[in-house]
Amino acid sequence: FMGGYLNGVMDAKLRGENKVRSMLKDYVIVRPGVLLSGKSKNGVLAVELNQGDTIGGGLSRDELAGIVWGAMVSGKKGVTVEA
Repeated sequence: FMGGYLNGVMDAKLRGENKVRSMLKDYVIVRPGVLLSGKSKNGVLAVELNQGDTIGGGLSRDELAGIVWGAMVSGKKGVTVEA
């Protein structure tokens, strides 16, 4: 049972992530925090990245796009990142 439980949404997300992990080795799962309106001031450079269940602030959509792009080109595989 995960925190933030609403109609099983968080549990469904975890099941989906676990399915990806069991089927693929070349993956990066990005768990964004709250998506904020508007553009960021500093772009992806000011984003806090964590691993493990942590509590952080929100991020803008352009910051999330930068994180996803960075994950795609980083060469990292088999990781989950919380932003």
